[in-house]
Amino acid sequence: MEKVQNFGLGPQLDTKAVPDNYWYSVLEMDATQIIALHVPEQPVSFAMTESEKIQALASFDPTFILVSGGLVDTICRFSSRLVGAGIFVAFGSAEPNWQPSDSRSLVPLQQLLNDEPFRWNSAFVPWIEDAERVQLFGFLTMSLHRFVVLHELGHIVYGHGKRANDDNDLIVDGLETDFADQTAAITSQARELAADTYAINSLRQLFEAEFDRFDLDPMRKLLKSNLMNSPWARLRMVMFVAFAVFQILDRRNWTLEVAMNASHPPAPARVKAAYATAFEMKLDGVSEKELQADVLAAHELSHTFISIGFDCYPDMDWISQLDDPQFDAFMLKVIEELPRHMGS
Repeated sequence: MEKVQNFGLGPQLDTKAVPDNYWYSVLEMDATQIIALHVPEQPVSFAMTESEKIQALASFDPTFILVSGGLVDTICRFSSRLVGAGIFVAFGSAEPNWQPSDSRSLVPLQQLLNDEPFRWNSAFVPWIEDAERVQLFGFLTMSLHRFVVLHELGHIVYGHGKRANDDNDLIVDGLETDFADQTAAITSQARELAADTYAINSLRQLFEAEFDRFDLDPMRKLLKSNLMNSPWARLRMVMFVAFAVFQILDRRNWTLEVAMNASHPPAPARVKAAYATAFEMKLDGVSEKELQADVLAAHELSHTFISIGFDCYPDMDWISQLDDPQFDAFMLKVIEELPRHMGS
């Protein structure tokens, strides 16, 4: 992939050569298949990069999606922490052991994940011989990575590169948020929320296609029975995946000024928009009131999973940290801009 090198986005990561972590190559193959499933008539390549300058990006000429190896490593560590904490007691020998501390509760999730590189071996993963927990780890890791890939694909499907008012045909999720004037920020944040919406709807459709069937292998039967046994259970998992990805990618203690001049919305705003997307969904046998209750339950579950997984107290006020009339007015402009970025 020549453009990776030309834009200083490489070298391209050889996923099969990553020591002690074959999940890189598994996720690379899965991403390629997912992209082909969603845009069968459009050639969109996928690769991972060793670059530390980005987290993920979408390119429009040529069309390709790039995810950093560092982000994949973070996703693996995140899933490993949840599985290792014993949150999902229906899988294998899991037993929760929550030991929260005030100091960990004050640290952003990204910082809590800043550990040594993930290794798929018994020293790093003591439950590696537990087949059910390994299956759960694979499901969580793949779902998180799929959301990232589908978000970038949303930029391509919705033609965001064509709509840009500059000559840059890349949309980048970087290690630090790029800044723009407020008018440009409104447009950029609307594109990001549009891509989030595409990822949310696409991941839910994937879950429905994968689990709403009878010819499941034993491990998928286990996942369906214990985690994905209804449309609303699958929606709750989509909401958790979105919540987790937004927190993993979010690297700031946001201020009002920064939030209104950034290329990407702060994670709390992205979560609120994701819930609004869920409220508009139609689920068989689920009333609008029940749907709203399920989305709110997903919010509480998301906080609970992260709290137990990372030994910290849940911050239920996290989503309201930017509640302010000035920011609300700014986000209203972003929402009004959103329809312009929801089509190719």
